Amino acid sequence: LVLLGYRRQEFFVSSGAHGKLWIGSGVVAALAMGLTMVVYLQTTTAEAKGAAGAIRYLPLALVLAAMNSFAEEMLYRGVLFGPLLRQVTANQAISMTAVLFGIAHYHGTPSGFPGMGLTFIAGWVFGLAMVETRSILLPWFLHFVPDAVIFVTSALQN
Repeated sequence: LVLLGYRRQEFFVSSGAHGKLWIGSGVVAALAMGLTMVVYLQTTTAEAKGAAGAIRYLPLALVLAAMNSFAEEMLYRGVLFGPLLRQVTANQAISMTAVLFGIAHYHGTPSGFPGMGLTFIAGWVFGLAMVETRSILLPWFLHFVPDAVIFVTSALQN
């Protein structure tokens, strides 16, 4: 993007201007998304067996969740979202990237149309956070929380 003439602020690789309201709302949203994933995973997976032995994978699961959420945020809210803002309104860019984010997660966790719906909503929240804070940091954190729940749950299952 830099080679194409975009400034780093246009694809939101900056610290932004975080308001206390958005940081507080972000924490609440992250908790809601995390709890939603816990409830979903409890209803769709068996109880973890041998969790004591699998606990050693917890740090790796958290690192992988951080890497995955960062990569997806850089793609959807950085690379796609920034250039879209040059062509369409913020609401249109949020909606377009949220739709793509939802479609891309059809085979994710949760999968199918419920997963697409949940990730569309999450993508919309991430995009709105990006517009309001002018930074990728809050969307990354919001994305990390449900990813951490998914990755840790997967690590604790045999």
